This record gives sequence, C-alpha cells and structure tokens, in this order.
Amino acid sequence: MTWLLTWLRRLVLVVMVFNFGQLLLPEGEFRRLTRMVLGLLVTLLLLQPFVSLFHQRFNLDDLWPPGEIPPHPLPTRAAAGIVEAGLAALAAAEKEE
Repeated sequence: MTWLLTWLRRLVLVVMVFNFGQLLLPEGEFRRLTRMVLGLLVTLLLLQPFVSLFHQRFNLDDLWPPGEIPPHPLPTRAAAGIVEAGLAALAAAEKEE
C-alpha cells in the first residue's frame, strides 16, 4: 500500500510542477515542446505501476492457502506431460522402423 501512496504523491507533485511551469513559459514553439515532454513524463509516471508488474516473479504455488498442498505441483505436472509426449513420440518412431 505504501507504493500506491508514493506513486500518487509523485504523480501529484509532477502535475503541480507541470502546471506551475506552464505559467512561467512564454507562448510559442518552446511552450509546445515543453508541454509535449512533460506530457510524456506524466504518461510514463502513470504507466509505472503496470510496467513494474512485468518485473516481478510470480510463484504459482502461492495461489493455494498456506498449509494446503496442491494435488500435483505445477512443474511436476508439466514435466510429466512432456515425458509422456516424448515416450509416445519414441514409441511411434519405433513402430515406423
């Protein structure tokens, strides 16, 4: 929850500085360029929580309540499926020979 408060504070601070800077800038080409750069900064700040989700490692075993063991651990089931497929392929190759 602290990351949410930090993110909101940072967003509010950037928007306030952005608006204050707009008051000081003269009209013209430089103002448009500055608005574009600061708009990109605000957009990146808005996307930061979503981007940080992709940099986390998820453990699928955490989906079950503590103390309750899933019927088959997910990596074991996947490995068993791969082994079965490999054995089936080997059996098919032996039949062709």
